[in-house]
Amino acid sequence: MNNFMIHTRNLVKVYRNGFVETPALSNVNLDVGKGEYVAVFGPSGSGKTSLFNILGLLDNPTSGEVFFMGREIGSLPERQRTRIRRGNIGFVFQHFNLVDELTVQENIELPMIYHNLSLKERRYRLMEAMERFRLSHKRHEYPRQLTNLQQQTVALARSVVFNPGLLLADEPTGDLDSASGTEIMELLSMVNEHGIAVVLFTHSLREAQKAQRMVQVFDGHIVTQGSQGLI
Repeated sequence: MNNFMIHTRNLVKVYRNGFVETPALSNVNLDVGKGEYVAVFGPSGSGKTSLFNILGLLDNPTSGEVFFMGREIGSLPERQRTRIRRGNIGFVFQHFNLVDELTVQENIELPMIYHNLSLKERRYRLMEAMERFRLSHKRHEYPRQLTNLQQQTVALARSVVFNPGLLLADEPTGDLDSASGTEIMELLSMVNEHGIAVVLFTHSLREAQKAQRMVQVFDGHIVTQGSQGLI
């Protein structure tokens, strides 16, 4: 288990509204290795969002076990999950989730505020991220001044500036045209090549096939998983 970034067993998620129960995940068993690139592929309503939230420590499962970096976290209280999440997991969302009142530079620097880094180290990581993602010339601009591709690039730089072990990307090309989407997919591969495990959640088979391994979900179940060429 020490070789896994994520290890789940018999994961179940049920949403309750009064007397109504809606199952979202059923007996999900998923392993993600350190430095691996995995795509979770399925249509809307398949359980991808519920799985994203649990793997990102944003929600607890109804039952089952979730191990993150060898530690069982499925039943931890919110404060402990938040501490682990901030130190180890980066997020990219479909709608970018940038702070409109902050510049590109300030948006990228934001997650490092929660880390015990010196000002010198923060500045170094910020400059390195802006250079790697080719954003240095945009550093003083605001999200409203950027294209959708540029906004998602900023969001991606922000998600990895503190060097997390895991990046979760939820439909990161959903608001982009095909050419811009291709660029973001190339950047995700670059992030993975730097040693960060990537889990991509997508309804696009074309994009899922760019990962090292694809996990197909349907109606809350994993129906197939394996390395590309085996599915």
